[in-house]
Amino acid sequence: MSKKQLRWALAAYIAGIFILSALPGNTLPNHLFPQWDKLVHFVEYFILGYLVVQNVKTVNPSMFVLLIIAGIGISGLDETWQSFQPGRDSSFLDMLADGFGYICGSLFALKWSAHSLLKEHG
Repeated sequence: MSKKQLRWALAAYIAGIFILSALPGNTLPNHLFPQWDKLVHFVEYFILGYLVVQNVKTVNPSMFVLLIIAGIGISGLDETWQSFQPGRDSSFLDMLADGFGYICGSLFALKWSAHSLLKEHG
């Protein structure tokens, strides 16, 4: 995938996160298992973390910290946005699952891509 395509994919993905967060609570499926949504949050932000790292040309330790802060910021905005939607609420545990997924996705991208942070500094 070209860098231009990756940038469009990242933009579309972030837009998709906020569009899905705008869905009213009564349109969401009932879940059989308590807290199943934490897994959804993890996977959603794992993908986001992966896409963000893939969109950065060079990742050094300070850049990685900034990327993590940005991802957690997006998660906070998403949870805040969701709290204004009918039948939805904001949860610190959701944000924690988002952050953990984002960090894992970012690390996965570093480990399995051409980025050199883990090879040079770890």
